[in-house]
Amino acid sequence: MKSWIFQADSQTSREALGTALAAGNAEEVRNVAHAFKGMLANISANPASAATAHLEELAKEARTDELAGAWQAFEKELSGVLLEVGHLLAGALQ
Repeated sequence: MKSWIFQADSQTSREALGTALAAGNAEEVRNVAHAFKGMLANISANPASAATAHLEELAKEARTDELAGAWQAFEKELSGVLLEVGHLLAGALQ
């Protein structure tokens, strides 16, 4: 069940995080990253959770010049998680 919820919520959170990054809103990046970090930790996606924690930390410290690189690392980790969740759900439906 967590996989279904995660799959639905992750898209919304990913978009919110991307919007906050594009707007240069460090406070919103920090808030969304914090929540997303918890979602990832709940499904034991530890590398992705760590990448999100890094985004949160950079935003908290107003190190906005480093956010683009951290976003790319996060996207890479999240893509792997989403692929794995998709496989799990596909297997559950068979």
